[in-house]
Amino acid sequence: MKVVKWLSPQSNRSGRALIRVEPGEDADIERMLILIDGDSAGHFGIKAELVKTGEEEPTCTPTRVEGKIIGPDYLEPKMQFGFDNGSNLKKQVRYYNVFIAKD
Repeated sequence: MKVVKWLSPQSNRSGRALIRVEPGEDADIERMLILIDGDSAGHFGIKAELVKTGEEEPTCTPTRVEGKIIGPDYLEPKMQFGFDNGSNLKKQVRYYNVFIAKD
């Protein structure tokens, strides 16, 4: 499991990254947290979503809010439509969009 692309600037309050999980490897949310935020203590929220399977990294476009691009360092990975069943997913490379927000 490794960070392949930062999807927003890293800050003391949040972090957002695209994480690649290898075939046969568990998509462990606690390890994703450590990859993005280190072993920080404190209150946080985390959101992880599967965005793509397969070797090729998902394409990323600038993040838009109310139709406007919010900055060149803010990216949004394109979500794949449809996934295999759970038993086949673990046999594939998976990409997760993981967001961590601290208070």
